[in-house]
Amino acid sequence: MLAQTDDGGATWSLNGQFSTPSTSEFDFWIMDIVCASDFQTSGEVVLSRARLAKGIPSGQKGQIWRSADAGASFGLSLAAEAGFSSLEATPAGPSGKSYLLAATASYPDGMNPALVAGTSLFGILRSEDGGLTWSDFGNYQDFFLRNADWSVSGSWFFYLGFAVSPDFASDGKLFFGRSSSMFRSQDEGLHWRTVRSRESDFLRSFGLGTEPGGDLVAFGASYGGGTLRANVTAGTSEAIHDNVLSFQRDIEVSPSFQDDGMVIIGGAQGNALWFDPAVPTNNTFNVSGWLQSGLGGTREVALSPRFHANLSVPGSDQTVIWFSQEYLTLSPSIYRTLDLGRSVDDISFQTNGAPMNPVTTFEFAPTYDAGSAAGRTDVYTCALNGGVFRLMDTRWQQIHQFPGPVTDFAVDPSFSRPGNPRVFAAFRGAPELAEIIDDPAGAIVNELDFPGLEGSLTSIALHPDFANQPVIYGSVWGNGVRKLDLSSASPTWVPVGGSFPPSWVTRVELAPGFPADNRVVASTQHGIVHGTDVPGAAWTQVPSEILIDDVDLGWLSFEPGNPLAPQPDRAFPWAVVKYNEAISLFGITLFGRELRYTEYDGSSLEWEGYGKKFRLKTFTTNAAGSIDFEAYDYWTGALLGANSVDLRTLGLGGQVEHALDLGQRSAVRLKISVHLDPGEFFAYDGMIIEP
Repeated sequence: MLAQTDDGGATWSLNGQFSTPSTSEFDFWIMDIVCASDFQTSGEVVLSRARLAKGIPSGQKGQIWRSADAGASFGLSLAAEAGFSSLEATPAGPSGKSYLLAATASYPDGMNPALVAGTSLFGILRSEDGGLTWSDFGNYQDFFLRNADWSVSGSWFFYLGFAVSPDFASDGKLFFGRSSSMFRSQDEGLHWRTVRSRESDFLRSFGLGTEPGGDLVAFGASYGGGTLRANVTAGTSEAIHDNVLSFQRDIEVSPSFQDDGMVIIGGAQGNALWFDPAVPTNNTFNVSGWLQSGLGGTREVALSPRFHANLSVPGSDQTVIWFSQEYLTLSPSIYRTLDLGRSVDDISFQTNGAPMNPVTTFEFAPTYDAGSAAGRTDVYTCALNGGVFRLMDTRWQQIHQFPGPVTDFAVDPSFSRPGNPRVFAAFRGAPELAEIIDDPAGAIVNELDFPGLEGSLTSIALHPDFANQPVIYGSVWGNGVRKLDLSSASPTWVPVGGSFPPSWVTRVELAPGFPADNRVVASTQHGIVHGTDVPGAAWTQVPSEILIDDVDLGWLSFEPGNPLAPQPDRAFPWAVVKYNEAISLFGITLFGRELRYTEYDGSSLEWEGYGKKFRLKTFTTNAAGSIDFEAYDYWTGALLGANSVDLRTLGLGGQVEHALDLGQRSAVRLKISVHLDPGEFFAYDGMIIEP
């Protein structure tokens, strides 16, 4: 329904054309409404509608309605087999024209003619006449670089939005964001390119371990750059990128790391184990380095507090629990193994028989005992709907219902039954923090909302001697690391150490030697940061190289010689070779799940970002061709550095890196121009950036 007011909101009335309420997702819903920039003189208003529809490729239908009399009456301007979700009005741009913009919930799909503009309208449309007519001006091809099946995510299906540059009159910049990516136009909406809204060194999670020599090491799960291994003591790091798991979501370091050297990583391609060569081999598999699992879609993973990768160690176990949900599926699975993957149990159901919803995190209590069904309890998780559950061997029993999901649990270090079954839970919204006494007769919950947080908690950690020093440490999404002393007469969240670097924070951990050294470590959007819980103490970033996979959203590929490219001057996707195909065809092992290649002379790649030295990952054969590698200043367009190489001169049949070193960190636009004779090709598997 559409309500209108003519008196500044004092009174409202329903518009007669939109006065019927929608009752299901198959009825039209009003998604957005916007007034033209000259509304006071033109009276032009447009509104968008969308509904689900069966039996058509997009599964949606949409409409744009227009009014030229300030909303007194509307006429249908455009109908399409796509749900129109977001609208925007711009002021006059460099051309002197102002526009109305409309976005659909589906991408144009170059592999499906039914989902391409001209057959149906998809993507971003623009009107130059106040909403009378609409066109994408050919920009549908700009969206071919995005996989159509990644176009939306779950319940965020219609959550789209535009932003207009404050300097639109001079720069013509527009931005468009959705759940899967962000796009930018620099020519008033004629062309669009994907913007990297998340860096490859963005760490979703991390864990700590101590090497046999005493060095503190941190392992981070990055989203696009593999696993980060940072020696916090030495201040050095490396990207472990010789594995298919480029897009990682969670990571756990073995509690026996000093003895077994094991790290488990979960990501888009499943689980993997990594055994640190710096730790003498002491695991069931007698391996060093990577060991890949076949189960995919891991989002959360956790290890028993008594875990050891060598089961012969007395008192240890090999329990792993993980939550898996593949792309494009709504049904989650929770798995458990008691023997490090040799056998796997599906534990996806509640004690009442109902299936579990997707969950956010797992936490083991120290009382967990894998030796019997009675001991395989005291593992906690939370569903997205806010339900908190405890494991009862193979089923989950709900113990409380919160209004929203838990972002992290922390178990009291002195947790015991029946004396002290205490768990703390952190949230992104209200409450910020809660104490849960998991009494069998019914959970007792105390909400702990105190001033000073100034942001959303992403994780919490408890002081090791919590009984005597009840201090809770929290990573705050946009506000560094804070702590809360519950023994204070007036508990308040206060900063830990001095000024925190300007980064989002995803997790905080206390070092194993915290009682003696007060060391605190955090994962951020730019790798690992560490400091000490001393007033004013500096936080230090561990410098790290960044690996950009070939599926990174920042790559822009052109293939003007490809006859399948409808518009040669617009971006077009290169061909793909999958991980297993690369092994059989070229005899090489890829980082990530695929590489991209072209067989067309005149093709090119572009990438934007920061860096000092750029090492392009490619490989060479006697048909590899040659490239020009150029770097331009992002802001001025000035040439900063360039070189060329004939890849055939670098050897035959092997992986190679070709570097462009600028000497200092700069904001750049990279361009890689490809020169191929008939029968030659060029392939790339990503790029390593040195900061």
